[in-house]
Amino acid sequence: MARYQQVIKLREQGMTQQAIAQQIGISLQTVQRWLAAGTFPQSTRHHYVSQLDPYLPYLIQRWAQGCHNMAQLFQELVAQGYQGSYASVRDNIVRRLPFDGRKTPTSTSSREVRKRSYPSEAQLVVLQHLATQSIGAKDVARQRDSCLNRIC
Repeated sequence: MARYQQVIKLREQGMTQQAIAQQIGISLQTVQRWLAAGTFPQSTRHHYVSQLDPYLPYLIQRWAQGCHNMAQLFQELVAQGYQGSYASVRDNIVRRLPFDGRKTPTSTSSREVRKRSYPSEAQLVVLQHLATQSIGAKDVARQRDSCLNRIC
């Protein structure tokens, strides 16, 4: 947004589009597109929505309850209708939940494991609500990611 405002200011001062692009360090095409738009252009990127998204609240809840067996969690999700792969479940667990990659914790290691807090009941309710709301996939993904970032 700051660069956009800088482009507008420099253009009002009479600078050429090429000079603006060079001074700010953006492409000439970006300067042309921003000036033609008249307002700061909104992002057109699409948020990725996974097959696993509707099951994340359940997965987080089960993890918080102490079930850390990925195969067991995968089987429970399949019983609920999940049609994705085991790898997707495993990758999401490793990426999103407090997991250090070991089957059992080791207390003799000198390496300190980063600690994460488990989601509270209120956070689990919010995630469950997001999964059942009939809002756009983009909004669900954005809200889910925001909530998960606060949790993890």
